[in-house]
Amino acid sequence: MSLPFRVKPDACEVSVGGVLMQMQKGREVVIAYVSRGLSAAEKNYSPTEREALGAVYCCKQWRHYMCRGAAYVITDHKPNLAMSDRKVANKRVHNWALELQEYGLTFVHKAGKEHVDADAVSRQPQPPPSLPVSIDSGVPLCRHYNQPAGGSKEIRSGMAAALASVQAGVSLLQVERGFLDRVREELPRDPSLKDHFKYFAEGVLLQEAKKAKQILLEESAFEKRGGLLYKYKGRGTERKEQLVVPEACRKTVLVMNHNHQLGGHPGVNRLTEKTLLHFWWPGLRADAREWVASCRECRERLKPKVKRVPQTVPVPPHPWHTLGIDVSGPFPTSRRGNRFMLIVIDHFRKDVETFARLELPAHVVA
Repeated sequence: MSLPFRVKPDACEVSVGGVLMQMQKGREVVIAYVSRGLSAAEKNYSPTEREALGAVYCCKQWRHYMCRGAAYVITDHKPNLAMSDRKVANKRVHNWALELQEYGLTFVHKAGKEHVDADAVSRQPQPPPSLPVSIDSGVPLCRHYNQPAGGSKEIRSGMAAALASVQAGVSLLQVERGFLDRVREELPRDPSLKDHFKYFAEGVLLQEAKKAKQILLEESAFEKRGGLLYKYKGRGTERKEQLVVPEACRKTVLVMNHNHQLGGHPGVNRLTEKTLLHFWWPGLRADAREWVASCRECRERLKPKVKRVPQTVPVPPHPWHTLGIDVSGPFPTSRRGNRFMLIVIDHFRKDVETFARLELPAHVVA
């Protein structure tokens, strides 16, 4: 603990982080790592502000180390060297420099290519590649799904086991021709879709004027193809094709997008968005809300909101009725030989009285 510490902060557009190190026996030894994501407001900070925020965040996290002796902040952002003498024009960074004043830090610049250890904890993660989707079936498929194992070098080199695991887990959801056949079979007798199907498939319009008018207004948005009904959303390059799903087949779609191991148990909004990419039916959002609420795994992970009775602090009726007393110390011996401080607070007026003493045993305080 007597050796100086080295804080290496770093920041990117979405997160800040850093590494705490120390020179021991001629080499740098890692003591701790730390990182966190940026809030929506913090993402609007300038690069200088984000780098300064990273330094402040790291020093606050490791305050118990920083207060014990000399410490260095090694940064790859040269403008932040001005924080050491607080000659900073930016008001926010200037305030942070004042916060760091208590640590007695020395700021040192280091080139970015030599700052890779801190880069690793603050760098934006690469998003996972999206799985291609079969428009005809609407089910996400692995790139080599349904291909012979011997026909691909990637599968032969190690993907076969992973794909076999995925295929075993999604046996319920693998849309073979049986799923589309079931959709064709259920569409004509689905109570919420049979009127649409009759008109778009057979040209039969309802006699009831209100429902007939609604179907005619939606005429350009639907198309029957191959015994299936599709709904179109958007225009031009953003035009999306959604398979209309009857009630009997909706559970399969919700399981695929929520419960499946590639689904990730999303919330109501995300589940609705994922489903609407390739499927549609009336009341989809309400069904998604009900499905998420009934998911056992989601309920187990959900933190319960415990309602507690608010703890009210009684107001004293007059000054010096209720006192708060505490002892602080030992401090370095004063010129009068005192080492402890007795602190008394009047809860009515919020006044603070302090009394210096050499010793404060219990009977003296009483």
